[in-house]
Amino acid sequence: MHSIIAHSPDSQPLLVAIETSGVDCGVALGRGRELLASSHFRVPHIHDAMLATMVQRMIQDLDLRWDDVNGVAVSLGPGSFTGLRIGVAFAKGLCYQGSPALLGVPTLKALAQAASNLYRPSSCTRILVAYPSQRGHLYAQLFTTSAHAITSEALYTSEQFIELLKDDVVVCTSVIVPECEHHPHRHVVPLRAEYLFEEALHRFSTHGGIDAEQCVPLYVQDFVPRIQPKKIDSPA
Repeated sequence: MHSIIAHSPDSQPLLVAIETSGVDCGVALGRGRELLASSHFRVPHIHDAMLATMVQRMIQDLDLRWDDVNGVAVSLGPGSFTGLRIGVAFAKGLCYQGSPALLGVPTLKALAQAASNLYRPSSCTRILVAYPSQRGHLYAQLFTTSAHAITSEALYTSEQFIELLKDDVVVCTSVIVPECEHHPHRHVVPLRAEYLFEEALHRFSTHGGIDAEQCVPLYVQDFVPRIQPKKIDSPA
């Protein structure tokens, strides 16, 4: 899906956002907090094949040049190991000479800010954001309703996660999570590249980006590759 919105005043920084921490491969272009264009595909395993093309098309469709871009925001995770490696490596390649600025944004922080803007019931005092892990666990983190971190990102078992589901918590997940099915304040907010803009702008204004060598994915847990057992041919 590809959409173009509109131009906003040139006084605000022009940012490209890259979201590859989940199934979606998404990019967005914004000036300040105003979304100019976005492109998202919910197709597994296309991140490496489509990411560069998606960014290039957005720049061209808005009649911009790469020199116009002030910063590249990339979702750092936690999330898909492969998706994070692809997104972060691509963002680092775009910013390898220090311009545009490289802006790494933790995925759960971006999701919390989206939830803060979209859902803020008066009865709730905290936001719990979560993303499933491939091993049947969940990455989760608690925030205030203004998206300020209360805890660090951590990996929880299903039982540990259920203990966090208090009545005063807004629960925000990127996909349907069975543990939240009966919670009164549960919301599914699919990961979108434009959710990176708010934190990216804050980081751009405070320190102007980070060195590419310092930008690494936030895995939370160690990567253990799945090894398929070898097939043994039966004797003839």
